[in-house]
Amino acid sequence: MTTAQRPTLEAVARRAGVPRATVSRVVNGSTTVAEPIQEAVRQAVAELGYVPNLAARSLVTQRTDSIALVLPEAAARVFSDDQVFPGIIRGAAQELEAADKQLVLMLAGSPAGHARVELRPACRGWSRSATSPGSPARRRCVSCSPSTRTWTRSSPPPT
Repeated sequence: MTTAQRPTLEAVARRAGVPRATVSRVVNGSTTVAEPIQEAVRQAVAELGYVPNLAARSLVTQRTDSIALVLPEAAARVFSDDQVFPGIIRGAAQELEAADKQLVLMLAGSPAGHARVELRPACRGWSRSATSPGSPARRRCVSCSPSTRTWTRSSPPPT
């Protein structure tokens, strides 16, 4: 059984008749490439079905465009009939999708899980944590950065 290989930037460049660097600039949204060349690259991308390799892109840019939603609760509680957590997850996912980011859900429902997932002052951007009011995880999250927002069980889920 053979597996089809994903088209590469080099294949797109050959099809469009341009250097690989030009394809990279067009794929990454640069406006420094002439419109007819951009169109040739876009056509080659469409014909070959080229999709950027997000893992490779994150290695180069050192950005994943992923935001972790850390719920320091047991899975049994998060996925119970309680509608608080689904509301939080749904709201975070909608907001992140609108910002072209992806949601990574992390559960830390045990002391070992809490130890693996720590929020520190060096966190970039924002993080959201749904915790019990007095939990150590909440204290760490609240002290993480001024942009941190914490929802508790008494808070309404995002709409």
